Amino acid sequence: MRLFLAIYPPKEYIQYFAQVYKVFDKQKRNLKPTPYDQIHLTLKFIGANVSEESKDLILELLERYQGQYTSPTIAVEKIQFGFDRQRDPRHLIAAIKENDGLLELSNEVHNVIKSLKLRDTIRWKDKYSNDFHITIARMKGTATKSTGKQIQKLVPLSEKIQIPEPFIPETFELMESVVRPEGPLYRKLASIKI
Repeated sequence: MRLFLAIYPPKEYIQYFAQVYKVFDKQKRNLKPTPYDQIHLTLKFIGANVSEESKDLILELLERYQGQYTSPTIAVEKIQFGFDRQRDPRHLIAAIKENDGLLELSNEVHNVIKSLKLRDTIRWKDKYSNDFHITIARMKGTATKSTGKQIQKLVPLSEKIQIPEPFIPETFELMESVVRPEGPLYRKLASIKI
């Protein structure tokens, strides 16, 4: 299984992302929006080929610390097309403000998973693992670099939309990602209380 940990935003954020996406209406033939029920912040990618046995061990240990995790504050910093390091961006994202609580929670879950020493999980900290963001839309496979430039030009218009107040999540979710040609499908396997 392809597993990760995610935080789901409240409905005010979903409404905000819907407004943001409307700014890019001219490009909707080139952009595929993330379905509203699948919009999330990835807290930690666990692995692309995790066995059922490893999943059960991870869940058992994560649940053991329920209610003892650091509570982060989640706030949108800005809307952007791609990551700062990308030359050919393909994602419209909401960059999330990095803060001590979010970094601490990310480190806590990383260390819990790492402590199990499972061979089918990622036990090292990925170079970009703290690029906290929420994916709003992806460019379709048929879209070109020039399309990306047109999308980029629309980003400043999204700054006129009022960003919702920061929120403090009560849970994070153990998620399975099923990779499909038409885009990933996410399935919640368990909720863990922060």
